[in-house]
Amino acid sequence: VDTDTAFETDGDTNDAIITVEYSDAPAVGELTVEKKGEVLDGFKGGLLASSYEKEFVYREGSLAGAKFKVYAAEDIYTADNQKDADGNRIKYYSEGDLVTTLTTGKDGKATAKNLSLGQYRVVEVEAPYGYVLNPNEQKVTFTYVDDKTPVIKESLTFSDDRQKLDMSVTKLDAEDNTPIAGAVFGLYADEDIKNVAGKVIIEKGTLLEKATSDENGKIAFVKDYPFAKYVARELVKPAGYVTNEEAVNFDTKYQGQDVKAAVYNSEYKNTPTTFEFTKTDIQFTVEDTGKVQHVEMKDEVPTGSIVINKDGEFVTDTTLMKGYWYDFIFNFFKDSLAGVTFDVYAKEDIVSADGLDTVYHKAGDKVATIVTNDKGIARIDDLPLGKYYLVETKTIDGFVLDDTPIEADLSYIDQNTKVVFAGMDVTNERQKVQITVTKTDSETKEALEGAVFGLFAKEDIVNKDGKVIVKADTQIERTVTGKDGKVLDTLTTDKNGHAESKELPICTYNEDGSFKEDIHYTVVETKAADGYILDETAHDVTLRYDDNAPDVVVTTLKLINVPTEPKLPQTGDNANPLLYLGIGALALITGVGVGLRGRKKKNKQ
Repeated sequence: VDTDTAFETDGDTNDAIITVEYSDAPAVGELTVEKKGEVLDGFKGGLLASSYEKEFVYREGSLAGAKFKVYAAEDIYTADNQKDADGNRIKYYSEGDLVTTLTTGKDGKATAKNLSLGQYRVVEVEAPYGYVLNPNEQKVTFTYVDDKTPVIKESLTFSDDRQKLDMSVTKLDAEDNTPIAGAVFGLYADEDIKNVAGKVIIEKGTLLEKATSDENGKIAFVKDYPFAKYVARELVKPAGYVTNEEAVNFDTKYQGQDVKAAVYNSEYKNTPTTFEFTKTDIQFTVEDTGKVQHVEMKDEVPTGSIVINKDGEFVTDTTLMKGYWYDFIFNFFKDSLAGVTFDVYAKEDIVSADGLDTVYHKAGDKVATIVTNDKGIARIDDLPLGKYYLVETKTIDGFVLDDTPIEADLSYIDQNTKVVFAGMDVTNERQKVQITVTKTDSETKEALEGAVFGLFAKEDIVNKDGKVIVKADTQIERTVTGKDGKVLDTLTTDKNGHAESKELPICTYNEDGSFKEDIHYTVVETKAADGYILDETAHDVTLRYDDNAPDVVVTTLKLINVPTEPKLPQTGDNANPLLYLGIGALALITGVGVGLRGRKKKNKQ
């Protein structure tokens, strides 16, 4: 206030009156809608698989171009409780009003800002190209938090199914249109096929699938194909018919958001024919002798080989996530696992191919034990043909043992195949982690709500290459106890690192993939529940690999807080009042100590 300040003068007292106005902005909501769906990632199969034995691989990805409409799900009023001339509260929106329209960008997200607090419903009205419209609407509510939170953020995730392809050929007799069984067709790529990243994963002309016509003449191509150009050709004509050199073209295109499967079918006709077989006998000369003469013909006996390619996920680095309760997402990559052991068993009686039925291995017999090398490959050769299965008996620390039997079919193929291969890629899941913190009153043992805990790295966390990805004493997560006094976090995430879930590495590894050491963490209370004294004790948490709990490793901390004010004895109570005075004094001294520490930290900052 000085002589330049604008003022008014009171007419009765001549006092100077200075008026200062303050405005409060209403808290608003910010809605982020995220669109997810399957996107083409690759074309993969076993280590020695042919192109027509491989499968299309999809992963969940972000979808651009999805359109949503946001409606008011209730009457939404102004935050200042003002009324109109008729005495009714002033509204922003009436129930059912269209509030805004959102379209997802390249990251699959769309955001609506400055939404008035209240409840809204979100409806997808236009699916991205290649996907089926999701008819399920979702609701979201923005609720006032406190006077220090100007923006309340909420998010919704919608998923769309891909529109599938149904491609088939009907094989018919050219004279009477009856169906023909036994014709073999091959389906080829008629253009380069790229994955979601724009990389060519299939070149034009690649054989993608072989299929045989059934008794109805139908040849169905059953793989999960993306939209592209394809061509089908007859590889093996049915017996009694002339080969048709014509090709069947499939120029597949998206059929709109209301169609679950785009169907393509073509007829293919063959003309009957006749043919002859002639058998030429083996000729040899009979010598003029009384000895018995023999002609011996030997065929080389084919053998089998089983090849296992074993991998698993290792931590590589972290992604910083802002605006959430936690700051870090740990990223993982797949790499070879050395030292994984498999036992090989005969699935059936393995007999000789000479017709004498010599049994090499009986069904259920253990044939061999194989171990993966530093490239994650385990192999066994020179097996007699037949059906086998493998059982994983040992994996490396930090990974879940998968003892599901793996079938390996080494059945005879044809006279030109000397070695029959069975190759397979097998992945071990990382062992997941669950941390539980239970917070109770030191006297009543009642659950405490609102205590805040931080999870810190006790020492540097390094990746497989020895690079430090999280420094010691870094806070990784923060969370609050609920009404039952518990903080329960299942630390897992999907392979895309979705920010709504989280995971922790359980141990570190050497460059060759072998176990190095357990990772240590600390849990520290950073804010006590209202009415209780802060406990700044650092509690060590070691997430050790556990053979007996292959799915989830659980660590539980049971912690207590001392109230700031002891409960005083009631009239007639036999409790010693000096005891309560002592507890009160201790609580006061502790509170002063906490305050001083907090002030020192603030001054230091």
